[in-house]
Amino acid sequence: MLKRKALGLAVLALATFFFFYGLVILGAVMSFWTTESLEIMNMLTYGGVETAQYPMAVYQKYFQRFFTFVVPLAMVTYFPILAVLDIPDPLGTTRTWQIVAPTAGFVFFGACLLMWRVGVRHYTSTGS
Repeated sequence: MLKRKALGLAVLALATFFFFYGLVILGAVMSFWTTESLEIMNMLTYGGVETAQYPMAVYQKYFQRFFTFVVPLAMVTYFPILAVLDIPDPLGTTRTWQIVAPTAGFVFFGACLLMWRVGVRHYTSTGS
């Protein structure tokens, strides 16, 4: 049991690393087409860290969905830690959902890499 929880924490740490690395790549992608992407990225990174300090159940449904499916912060922080600590989820997710949730960090990273490739392929200089 202890080995399984240690393995779960290791996978969770790795998924969280790849999630935040994906956010950095996403910030770089946004800089291809915007001039002030830093504030948006600060909102997602620092705001995400602040958001992750509280249970998802305290937030409104739209906020829960945004940080679960659009920017999957809850998938790499909230849901997996419930499984590791063996705590029932007030939102009603299953244990299987909580165990599989960290894969969203890797998927998000892959999606950000694809966006990077699209950005590099379509980048045009300002000419200055």
